[in-house]
Amino acid sequence: MDATHRFVRDQNLDRFAGQLMVEPALAKRETLRKLLIAEEDRFGSLTERLDKAEKLIVETEARMLVLERLVVQGEPAKAAFHKDVLASHKAALGIFADYARTLREAADRSSP
Repeated sequence: MDATHRFVRDQNLDRFAGQLMVEPALAKRETLRKLLIAEEDRFGSLTERLDKAEKLIVETEARMLVLERLVVQGEPAKAAFHKDVLASHKAALGIFADYARTLREAADRSSP
């Protein structure tokens, strides 16, 4: 894959993942999940896809820590908003973790 295709793929993945983390509607999250996986499958090797999924997990967990702190220590008027965003992040984290698990299983099957 050339540098232009890699750049476009990475931008699409970041956009889909970002939207997935803030989207409250279950149907839209499912669509974003499918787009994210389709984009990964189209361009990435198994190792690249697993690396990206694991990176998304780490980044999402870090954002969740910030959101949890905001819920507890932030402005009370914004607590409900932060809780909603945190719930979307938790849903996205589950999707990323399921995808990473699927990729690990595929990698295990392809290993001699």
